[in-house]
Amino acid sequence: EAMKDPTPQAHRIASFIHITQNQYDDAMAEAQRAIDLDPNDPIGYEAMAWVLIHVGRPAESLEFIERAERLDPRSGYLYRVGEAQFHQERYEEAVETMLKHSESHPDSVHRLLYLAAAYGHLGREEESRAAIDTFKKEIQANMGTGVIGTIDQVGILRFKDGGIEDLRLREGLRKVGFDASPEVVNASSEEITLKKPADGTVTRVYEVAREHCRKHGKESSIMNSTYPRYVFSCR
Repeated sequence: EAMKDPTPQAHRIASFIHITQNQYDDAMAEAQRAIDLDPNDPIGYEAMAWVLIHVGRPAESLEFIERAERLDPRSGYLYRVGEAQFHQERYEEAVETMLKHSESHPDSVHRLLYLAAAYGHLGREEESRAAIDTFKKEIQANMGTGVIGTIDQVGILRFKDGGIEDLRLREGLRKVGFDASPEVVNASSEEITLKKPADGTVTRVYEVAREHCRKHGKESSIMNSTYPRYVFSCR
């Protein structure tokens, strides 16, 4: 209904929906429509920056964020600046930016994920763990659950093809002990049972099962799971 008489915000929402469906060209097109519809509305530029970060073009995204901030200096777009800096491996700057963003937007939950990962890349383990502890509390308070693993939250950010942006975040968290490998309960050429650690991820469990079965020239297939145990067959 909103797209019958679209506003820049409607195009921004459409762009976000396309990102969640891994339709990045369509997401970029919707962001451009928002800009074309009203070049003086910062929403379109922020939407384009968002897409560019997700497809691995953080340097370009900064140009759009800067335009958005010039149009609305009081916005929360500083978060996007921190994202772009992180994905350019400018970790010190990303930390400073995310901390500054936190002052005006303390409810921005995923800033903590970036903070923790940036601290991880910088070897600042204590600060990384403090950020994660706060992140977990906020996720539980907002979502009513603490079951989703810390690194599994990275998947919610929807990077294209699980590319280097996704890996950069995960690696930063792994450096301070998150996403630990699952415990092998038992294994054979026919199947493998794995136990997911508290700060591990379901994604990592599937990766380990796949690697195990491929060593035997087979593919893994989930048989059953009773959290935190997962049983895979090798076929």
